[in-house]
Amino acid sequence: MTTPPPHPQRLPLTDGPFLVGDRVRGTTYVPPALRKREASEPVEGVVVQVGSGYENADAEDGDLLWVRIADCTERQCRVGDVVTAGVETEPLCDICKVGRAPFLRYGTLENTGRMCSACLHRTRLCAICQQPTSTAMVALPTVDQGTGPGWTSYACLDCTERKGMGT
Repeated sequence: MTTPPPHPQRLPLTDGPFLVGDRVRGTTYVPPALRKREASEPVEGVVVQVGSGYENADAEDGDLLWVRIADCTERQCRVGDVVTAGVETEPLCDICKVGRAPFLRYGTLENTGRMCSACLHRTRLCAICQQPTSTAMVALPTVDQGTGPGWTSYACLDCTERKGMGT
C-alpha cells in the first residue's frame, strides 16, 4: 500500500490584509471623476466590505474596501491607505448580555442601547423614555387629532410620575 499524496494547502478566502470586522484607520479614496467636488479625509471605522463591489473597479482603482464610520455611513478606502487599529467583536445585547445585536437599537440620543431579536419580543419599552423596563406599565390613551379611534401607548411608572400623569 502506498501513501496517498498530501492534499494541497488550502488558501485563505482573501489574500488581502483586511477582513470584515477589522477596525482600521486611514484616509478615504475619492475616484478621479469626483475629485473636483470631494477631497480625501481621515477615517476610522470597521471594515464592512473587502473589494469595491463594482465590476472591474478594483483593477483600475487598486484594492478597495468599505469602512463604516461612527455616524453609520460608509467610506471607500484603498487598502494601502489604511492600517489595522484592532479587531471589532460583534456587539451583544445590552439586556440579556448574550444575544447578538449588531443593528437593533433602542432609546434616545442621550441614552441608547442594543437589543437582540429575542429580547425585542419579550421586553417592554417605555413610550416616553424609550428604555426597557421590568416594572408595571401605565396605559396612555392617545387620540389621533380627534379623527380616529386612537391607540394606547404604555409608559413606565417613573416617567408617568415625573410627567404628573399618575395612574
